[in-house]
Amino acid sequence: MNHVEKAIQTKAGIIICATKEMKETGRFDNAIGTYDKFLLHLTPLNNILTPLYK
Repeated sequence: MNHVEKAIQTKAGIIICATKEMKETGRFDNAIGTYDKFLLHLTPLNNILTPLYK
């Protein structure tokens, strides 16, 4: 959590990512991440991210 006081504290977020096949079919450039890379980069952040439910 951020230690800056805010009027509204976000409770949830939505992440939209493409599969490798969708990225290739849609001819997206490398600025678009893939689902597989998202999972890879999310693993080390598991201890940092605040869980929605405890």
